Amino acid sequence: MKKYWLFLLIITLCSTARAQENANKKQEIENIKVAFISSKLDLTSDEAQKFWPVYNAYRSEFGELIKLKHELKRDNSDDANKQLDKEINFEERIVDLKKKYRIEFSKVLPPSKVLLFFDAEREFREHLIKQLRERRQQKP
Repeated sequence: MKKYWLFLLIITLCSTARAQENANKKQEIENIKVAFISSKLDLTSDEAQKFWPVYNAYRSEFGELIKLKHELKRDNSDDANKQLDKEINFEERIVDLKKKYRIEFSKVLPPSKVLLFFDAEREFREHLIKQLRERRQQKP
């Protein structure tokens, strides 16, 4: 019985450590992204003070949509047409969110910097994907 509890404790500790490691990696990536966006937008201190709260709200809503997408992918009980409809609906919600935040960002930044923001976000995502692919190829 003691071995069972010890085994359970070890598994719990390993799971907790792994979850903490994943959270740290996500935070590190987000910090790098913030620095990347900051350098691309070249925000004044006044712009930065107004921009980052709007950005944080955008990221929060975007994160909720991503969670929803993962939930939809796990639930594959529907037929192919229903799954396709759900995927299209998800993409529409992403576009609606970007339209909403285009307006919100335009309240705190000039249009040229709003355009730069969405470009910088896309560029960062592409760069991140490229680096992940390169790391996977380097692993034996």
